[in-house]
Amino acid sequence: MKKIKIITAVLFILAVNTLYSQPTWVWQNPLPTGNDLNSVFFINSSTGFIGGNSGVLFRTNDGGTNWTAVNPGTTDDIKSIFFTDANTGYIGAGRFQCLLLKTTNGGLNWTQQNLGLQYGARSVNFIDANNGVAAYQTTNIIKTTNAGINWSNIQTSNTFVTAAWMCSPAIIYAVGSTGISKTTNGGANWVSQGPNTGDLLTVCFTDSLNGQAAGRNGLMLRTTNGGTNWNNITVSGLLDIYMVRYLNASSVFACAQGGAIGKSTNGGINWSVSNPTEAYFNTFYSIIPLNSNEVFVSGAYGTIIKSTNGGANWTQLFGSINNEIYYSHFTDDNNGYAASFNGVIKTTNGGANWVKLNSINIGGPLYYINSNTGYQAALNAGILYKTTNAGANFTQLISGYPASFRGIQFINNNTGFMTASNATTLKTTNGGINWLIIDSTADSYYTDLKFSDSLTAYICGYNYVTSSAFIRKTTNAGNNWFTQTLNSTLIMTNIHFVNNNTGFTSSNSSGQNFFKTTNGGTNWSPVGNYTNPIVDIYFVNENLGYLCGFFGWFYRTTNGGLNWAQITVPAQNNIRSIHHNNNTGVTYLLGAGGMILKSTNGSVTGFEQTGNNNPTGYYLSQNYPNPFNPVTNINFSIPNEQFVTLLIYDMLGREVETLVNENLTAGTHNVDWNAANYTSGVYFYRLISADHSETKRMVLVK
Repeated sequence: MKKIKIITAVLFILAVNTLYSQPTWVWQNPLPTGNDLNSVFFINSSTGFIGGNSGVLFRTNDGGTNWTAVNPGTTDDIKSIFFTDANTGYIGAGRFQCLLLKTTNGGLNWTQQNLGLQYGARSVNFIDANNGVAAYQTTNIIKTTNAGINWSNIQTSNTFVTAAWMCSPAIIYAVGSTGISKTTNGGANWVSQGPNTGDLLTVCFTDSLNGQAAGRNGLMLRTTNGGTNWNNITVSGLLDIYMVRYLNASSVFACAQGGAIGKSTNGGINWSVSNPTEAYFNTFYSIIPLNSNEVFVSGAYGTIIKSTNGGANWTQLFGSINNEIYYSHFTDDNNGYAASFNGVIKTTNGGANWVKLNSINIGGPLYYINSNTGYQAALNAGILYKTTNAGANFTQLISGYPASFRGIQFINNNTGFMTASNATTLKTTNGGINWLIIDSTADSYYTDLKFSDSLTAYICGYNYVTSSAFIRKTTNAGNNWFTQTLNSTLIMTNIHFVNNNTGFTSSNSSGQNFFKTTNGGTNWSPVGNYTNPIVDIYFVNENLGYLCGFFGWFYRTTNGGLNWAQITVPAQNNIRSIHHNNNTGVTYLLGAGGMILKSTNGSVTGFEQTGNNNPTGYYLSQNYPNPFNPVTNINFSIPNEQFVTLLIYDMLGREVETLVNENLTAGTHNVDWNAANYTSGVYFYRLISADHSETKRMVLVK
């Protein structure tokens, strides 16, 4: 059992006398959104809708090439979309309330019903203009017989209903944690069907006899006699299956975690599975086949893809990338670069457009001297590239270095420095052609490097023998280095100086993770009571600064880190990188799912304080780092005290390790996984509780 570190969620809120205005954030990548898209529905080949977390809803009239935002009247999560004709449609929404929304003008306007039930409506399904059903994650389903004017709350024989399907006004199926329930009299009585072998998440029928149900761990069931018998179908390559849908009696499609799509051409007996590279292995939640050629799929981090040849090939319908951005560098407000583990994107117009560079397929720490000349390292590998033409081409400078490069910074066109994870510092004086090791520390590793002027630099370090943090400093451009002590057992992962005297360092672990110096590092003192993991920091001056972290955490201080006030951002994605322009107030936030947010009224007008950040629901963060070797950290939140399990699976769906299996208190927790005994590849981690389960993907690279 790994030791779990409980993150204290109590934050001291910044006391201010001035009421600051809230910044305006603009989504720049991925487009149209980076929120999870839980449902996709197309009325025809041209007109369709996608909806997802935080109430995002978009409409297209050209088959997904362009999307227009629609206001559904709620900011709660959209779980399901269904149209009965070109004008009339329904949305099931809510996490802790059951919302039904209806349109009668093709999705331009929506009216809302709050049914006063505990959980959100999902799996909305109609058989005609009047009759429809939905599940809402209890023992019950809801049903309408008058086009959604009224909804009846109907109890089933299932413990936890995740999906419902209506075959006729009388025949309804409900699936969930205890298998399959069926009624033949509109819900008055229910009969349990099928083997109770695991959680089911989806169900559908192509006629009164032929149906499919699917769920976690690749569970797929098939009936040809209206549910009298359900047969287990083995589908290799599908883990958690979130939706299965018929095109006709022969063609069936399924979508699953890890960006997997299944297709059957014989009624669900045999399946072929593919993982479209366009989705970057993000989990799919919804799939809709329109005809033998056109299929649409939506999923995590704004994923929306389309096939025009029955699933043989796929086209990406979202902008740029939507996998984790770990590093970014801007030379000015218009020109910037951002790196994920398998790609780099850039903008030359202030983020109005982000374009993926075809010249390089790695990402990691990066530094650009100007908009054309820059250096790009690989994530978790000793590889370094250089470009002199804004990424059109890259030249490899270093390959096979026995450690990963971390901080990179140049003080002029020729002179640059890099730190490496094996606690070495390298220097070049000829633009990266040659590099010399100018500093090393035994039994340690380095994480970040920053210059306060052309001669003075600081490095975050950690000694793994003594389990202690330290800072390395030079005052003569790296010719000599000396160690500064830091009274912490946490790994400091970021360092930032506003001048030669005042600097800050922070850790992405929980605890007392923020330190400050006012005398050039001679003394480092713990500051403030912020204890959640800090992923990146940026300070404008001695007092005004920002930090970011998991779950969309973004905070501001006006007293040098003594107190922090939360800034609201339109996402719960992990934020990995901050860019802030002191003069213009332009701020970029980059992170999980390729998220890029921009505000143009940063410190110019200030920000609104929002209060404490206590978890109100379940949340499973993306592990960090990812890819990793061999240790990675997983954060998760639970809303109340309960028994929780956190499991690791390999690519074949085999359970390989249990990280958590115990009763935990409400709040945010984290746990490390050491994969030293496992081979490189894709792994999945799953958080399981009595009423929630969530899975994410990670990559081990050795």
